[in-house]
Amino acid sequence: MSRPSLNTEVYPAISPETLGKANQGKVAVVTGAARGIGKAIAEALAKTGAHVALLDLDVERQSQAKADCERHGVKAIPYACDVTKFDLVEKVFRQIVTDLGPVILVNNAGKNNRLPMIMETFDDFWAAIDLNLKAVSYAGIGAPLLTVY
Repeated sequence: MSRPSLNTEVYPAISPETLGKANQGKVAVVTGAARGIGKAIAEALAKTGAHVALLDLDVERQSQAKADCERHGVKAIPYACDVTKFDLVEKVFRQIVTDLGPVILVNNAGKNNRLPMIMETFDDFWAAIDLNLKAVSYAGIGAPLLTVY
């Protein structure tokens, strides 16, 4: 039996090289943008010409993502946003449209404690539900408040 492997390469159909400057002048909102997958998505979008609104818990955590995106000649603005708080999501989305214009939403923020549920604390379990389910819904609900591509 073969072991599962982790694919860390960008799929060719969506690689920045394939897309070229397809997102030139567009604005992408990426949640969970400070590190990991979200940071990589934000930079890939910047490579294709998109200006990027970076959302994560605090602005300071996003300094490297901001710098990496701006290297590609686009605007990258970090926003402190706890995506589990609907009022804050709505406020931040409205600010993004004011600052940058209509958006493409990449709803990436998420959490996995990598433990069986039985080994998690109740609070950790519900924190994951808040982020992985409720926050995704909030951003999805908040997005129509904007002019979205």
